[in-house]
Amino acid sequence: MSSAGSGRPVVAHRFQLALLRSPVGRLFGGLCELRFVGRVSGRRIALPVQCAREETRLVIYVGGSAGKQWWRNFVDGRSVHVRVAGASYQGHGRVVDVEHPDRARAEQSYRRRFRKAKVAPTDPMVVIDLAVGPPGEGESSDRDKGG
Repeated sequence: MSSAGSGRPVVAHRFQLALLRSPVGRLFGGLCELRFVGRVSGRRIALPVQCAREETRLVIYVGGSAGKQWWRNFVDGRSVHVRVAGASYQGHGRVVDVEHPDRARAEQSYRRRFRKAKVAPTDPMVVIDLAVGPPGEGESSDRDKGG
């Protein structure tokens, strides 16, 4: 499994992913793990990213987007598995660029969570709508899996 979408595992990403998957992962509400299948490569990708949560929605700012590839997987929308604050969810992610009607709301959510973050108006955001409902329909905690 690639941790950054580049085919080369990144040590820092592996460490962050291990923390998120451990019992202390509940403490990192502003960091989440994304798991998805690359649209071109077909490889499974696991990536730690900073996120802002607003109810059943996550907002991820893609700072320095020109030098990153992973977010392009969500241009046409994509299913994604998310682990955040010790819970796992299924969701659907999509790119919200500068001209997207949801951009102002997404940016507001992100800035509310990360007040000091510098958000370039030209960088996109990825918005993930989480599937939540009765147990078995979206959310499960690490406790449910025995760990």
